Amino acid sequence: MSDAVKSFEELGRGYQEKVLQALFEDIAASGIPMVLEVANHGVRQRHRGRLVRIVQMGPWLNVLDPGFDWHLNQSALAGTAIDLGKQPSLVLHLNDGGEAARLAASAGAAAEQQEAWRGMLEQAAAS
Repeated sequence: MSDAVKSFEELGRGYQEKVLQALFEDIAASGIPMVLEVANHGVRQRHRGRLVRIVQMGPWLNVLDPGFDWHLNQSALAGTAIDLGKQPSLVLHLNDGGEAARLAASAGAAAEQQEAWRGMLEQAAAS
């Protein structure tokens, strides 16, 4: 983690959900290829590619794409951190102390896509 980390833990769940939904919708609209990793005591999953269809249903933030479904119960999150270091990322932390997921631009993303991703994270951090 770099020194440029923003945490939403103290800002409340409603705020966190709005920021995450907006961020995922921006990612989908941008077409930036992403890496979405889930690694905790119960599962390990990695998706590489565009995220296209983002659907919020109650506390669930869903990616419903052909060939890839992902469902995040935001009520299970303790907090969200944005790392604006050399390889910007979004990290979602679980209530039990584990990491729910990590999201970053794919290494194959073009330079302008990498910068767009950084800009999205900076905007989320400034919200």
